[in-house]
Amino acid sequence: MGQKEREQLINKRNEYLSEPSVGELSDECIKAIIDICEITSPKSILELGFNRGVSALMWLKSSKAIIKSVDWRKIDKVEKSINYINTKYPNRFIYKELNHSKILDEKEGLYNLGENYDLVFIDGDHSVKAVDRDAKNSLEFNPQYLVFDDYKHRHHQAAIENAIKSNPLEIIKEYDIWSGIVLCKNLNFK
Repeated sequence: MGQKEREQLINKRNEYLSEPSVGELSDECIKAIIDICEITSPKSILELGFNRGVSALMWLKSSKAIIKSVDWRKIDKVEKSINYINTKYPNRFIYKELNHSKILDEKEGLYNLGENYDLVFIDGDHSVKAVDRDAKNSLEFNPQYLVFDDYKHRHHQAAIENAIKSNPLEIIKEYDIWSGIVLCKNLNFK
């Protein structure tokens, strides 16, 4: 994709989506997400980290899955994105305003809903503690696969590698694009 096409795509994206907070998946990541969806065939995806919905759009476009995105951003800050996604993919997207640390909380979280997910995409707080917490909490939903964004990012790689090593996860495939994506299998999947 040339510079002119990239600028047109970004301008079109900005027309439909809310303002970004910090970073988002690059357009090159769609190839990895398509491949991940071909390998995993997810029917339900939990996304930890929404920003303004670019990755949610990629998952929706690349699969037939229903996606629940969890992020700390207030709904009024991402409403434009939520409305656009629900228009493009009706009945396949849910946004939950929630800090990832509370996904297992009985009052605010997702766990009390008794939900399971085929795949969890982790792209939130990248500190060592938060990545490990998100991985551990995600495994409570018994997903077959976990996907981590920013796997090759110089500031986040160690935290993600630590989370993979300290949990029952096996790397299936690494994608050396943008700041890296890694697909892992849950070794305790039932």
